[in-house]
Amino acid sequence: MSHLAIDLGATSGRAMLGALRNNALEIREVHRFPNPPARVGNRIHWDVLRLLGEIKDAIGIAARETTDPLTTFGIDTWGLDFGLLDASDQLLGNPYHYRDMGSRTMQTELEERLPPSELYRRTGIQSLPFNTLNQLLRMQDERPWMLENARTLLMTPDLLRFFLTGEKQNEYTIASTSQCLSIETSDWDTTLFEQLGLPSHMLAPVVRPGTPGGTLRTSIQQELGVGPIEAIAIAEHDTASAMIATGGKPGVAFLSLGTWGLLGTLVERPIVSQDAFHANIANEGGVGGTWRFLRNIMGLWLLEQCRIAWRKRDIVFDHAEMVRLTDEADPLRGFFDPDDPRLIDPPDLPEAIGALAGIDPNETDAILRAVTDSLAMKSRYVLESIEHAAGIRFPGLHVLGGGSKNTSLCQAMANALGRPVWAGPAEATAIGNLLLQMRATGEIASIEEGAALVAGNRSIQRFDPVDIARWQSAYETYCEQPGLVVRHEQDPDRSGPCCFRARTVRGPHRRSRTLQAGPGGNISAREGNRIRSRPRAIRST
Repeated sequence: MSHLAIDLGATSGRAMLGALRNNALEIREVHRFPNPPARVGNRIHWDVLRLLGEIKDAIGIAARETTDPLTTFGIDTWGLDFGLLDASDQLLGNPYHYRDMGSRTMQTELEERLPPSELYRRTGIQSLPFNTLNQLLRMQDERPWMLENARTLLMTPDLLRFFLTGEKQNEYTIASTSQCLSIETSDWDTTLFEQLGLPSHMLAPVVRPGTPGGTLRTSIQQELGVGPIEAIAIAEHDTASAMIATGGKPGVAFLSLGTWGLLGTLVERPIVSQDAFHANIANEGGVGGTWRFLRNIMGLWLLEQCRIAWRKRDIVFDHAEMVRLTDEADPLRGFFDPDDPRLIDPPDLPEAIGALAGIDPNETDAILRAVTDSLAMKSRYVLESIEHAAGIRFPGLHVLGGGSKNTSLCQAMANALGRPVWAGPAEATAIGNLLLQMRATGEIASIEEGAALVAGNRSIQRFDPVDIARWQSAYETYCEQPGLVVRHEQDPDRSGPCCFRARTVRGPHRRSRTLQAGPGGNISAREGNRIRSRPRAIRST
C-alpha cells in the first residue's frame, strides 16, 4: 500500500508519497505548488478552488507513479482559517486569509464582551488578532448574511476534504486552534457562541485524528482515472502531525518552523494558570491525549517576503545564497521583535525591518542577519516563558520542518539559547501525516511503533552554542529594547528550575504588557564546534 500526504503551508504546498518497505519509511515528493494569497481590493483571501485543483493533480500523479495501489490520502494545513457552506453545500465566499487584518479591531471588542482570562480558562488558546473567533465576530459585524445563511463551518483542511469526498467533519487538532473549543470537553463551546451571539448550528462534528474521512467522490475518480481512494482525517494541523514524527513524547521542547514558528512542548493536560495566561501560551489539542503547549512566533515568512521584495528590485538569490550571506554578515548588529504588528503585512518588509532594527534596508546581508538573530532571540524568550509556566527545564531545542535546513538560523538559536539545537527532520509534518494514515489502515499498530521506525531512518543535525558570553550580553540588550516585553530578574521567593520573574519594560511606541519568563540558558557547551550526527537517512525513491 502507498499513501499520500498533502501538506499545505501558508506560502506553498506539496504532496509526498509514502510507503513502508523493508522496515523503513520511503517518501518522495510528487508535486509542489505555490500558495500565494488572493488580494482583492484591501482584502486578502485563500484561493481554495485553485488549491483543490492542485490537490487533485497530486492525487492523479501519485496514483500513476506509485508501484503499489494508492490507498489513502490526508491533508494538513495551517490553523485558524475556515470556509462556510450554505444549505446546498455551496461555498459562501472565498475564505479569508489570517493576514486580512481587519479582524484586529474585533480582538478589542471580544475583550470588552468577555474577560480575556475567562476565555483563556475555557479555551486555553493564545490571544491572536486573527483567531477564528475574531474572524467570526468580524463576519457578524460586516457580513451578517453569511452567518445567517451558513449551515456548515469547516476548517481549511476539512473544507478541502469535503470538496474531495463530501464528508463534513472537523478534525480535532485543527479545530482546537480556533479558540472555539472547550478544553474540558474537547468539543465546540456552544455556550461561548451563545454568549457572543454567534450561531452554533453550523459547527460540524469534531472527530479524532486518524478517523476515516470519506472516499474520493465518484466524479473525481472518473476525472482523475483512479479508484475509490480513502481520505483519513489525520492530525490536520501541521504542527500536530510534525509532533508524531518526533515520537510525540511530553517533556521535549520543539520548534516547528515554517512560515510560522510554533515553539513549545507536549503536556499531558492543559495548563491554564495565570503564568500561562500572562505569557499568552496556547493549549492546542494533540494526538493520543496530549496537548501542544506552545506559542506562535513569526517564522520564515520574514525571510521569504524579503526575498520577494528584493526580487522586485532585481536583487535575486536562492535560499542557499541567503544562508551564505547571513553567515558572512556581522552578527548582533540590530534586533527587532519578529512579532511586531507592523510586520504582519507591510508594503515593503525590508524597509519595515530596517526601520525597527536601525539598519539600511538596502543592506541585504545585514537585514538577513537581523532577521536571523531576532528570530533566535525571540525563540529564547518564548522558550523561557514556557519553561516558567510549565515548570520544566529543557536541555535544548528540537527544530522541525523546513526551517531545520537553515543552518545559519539553527546556529543562531543555539547561540542565543546557550543550549544545543537539534535540527530535523525537515519532512516531519509529512512523516506524521503518513504515519497516521498507516495506523488507520493497520500497517502499524501504534504511533509509537511508527515513530520508532522513523527514528532509525532520519537525519538529525546538532548545533552547539558558540560565543556564549557575547550572545548572553546581546540577549540582555535585546530584552531592554523599547516595546519588547520583559527584563529578567531573579526572584528569591521562587525555587526550582524556573526561578525568574518578569518586570515590564515600557517603550514609547507600544502599551506595555507583562509576560512571564524563565531563566537564561547557562548549560555548559563545547564552544567553537558544530557537531553533526549522521544516522541513516530516510530513503528516497
